[in-house]
Amino acid sequence: MITFHSSVQSSSFNNNNNNKNEEIPANEILEMFGRSFFDFCQDSGYDTILQVLGATTKDFLQNLDALHDHLATIYPGMKAPSFRCSERIDGSLILHYYSEREGLEHIVIGIVKSEQDTK
Repeated sequence: MITFHSSVQSSSFNNNNNNKNEEIPANEILEMFGRSFFDFCQDSGYDTILQVLGATTKDFLQNLDALHDHLATIYPGMKAPSFRCSERIDGSLILHYYSEREGLEHIVIGIVKSEQDTK
């Protein structure tokens, strides 16, 4: 289990698919995007890089900063987030997410959930 602290305010978007007028909260859309982004990376040939980041979710998260450092050499000016993990007595993880860019926390939640699905 990973505890994630977020301060994202909820907003919603209308989903007019099939003439339905249901609202989908923005945090759910961002989480779906995070899941889709992780799947896209795996399907686009980056699966080996993602696997090398770590055999466990904790290792994967702890090594994301190194991946972002590498990507910053390719994409100058990139404002990558930073991740740290701490472990609770019961073995669950607390993910510490630091970013200059507000509102992307739920994308990270989706990515982490997809990564956990691969284990």
